[in-house]
Amino acid sequence: QEVQRRQREEERAKAAAAAAATTRPQAAAAGLKPQQQPQQSSASGQTPAAADVASVQAAAAARLPPEPADGAAGSCRVAFRLPDGSRVQRRFNSTDTIAALQDYVISVSADAAKLSSFQLGEARPGAQVLSDPTATIQQAGAAGAMLVIKSSS
Repeated sequence: QEVQRRQREEERAKAAAAAAATTRPQAAAAGLKPQQQPQQSSASGQTPAAADVASVQAAAAARLPPEPADGAAGSCRVAFRLPDGSRVQRRFNSTDTIAALQDYVISVSADAAKLSSFQLGEARPGAQVLSDPTATIQQAGAAGAMLVIKSSS
């Protein structure tokens, strides 16, 4: 089930990226700036704002490092509480960066993709935010942690 869910997420991200890649060049060819694009729904029924969120999510998914196999050396599991209250988790290499964690959150949460900026922090009182996006998961002490999204807008 987990593998099928991941495959569906990857297919959605690819479809969103393809849709974004086809609409933006057409608008540019017509001499329109992004804010001047016609306010029409796409074939998928998405409004332009929804299409923008989908393209942000697709770009974040494309930047994600591959998920290591279960039990792979140097891998760790990180859990996230999303803005809508749901929880997700994924395996990462302990050498992956905090930026990769943020990309994962954006790729699975439209609410997070809509935020102008956010930081991740442990879901415990007084926990510091993970402010250095270049730090590794191991350096930040985030391996095995439950992280929450903290808006920094």
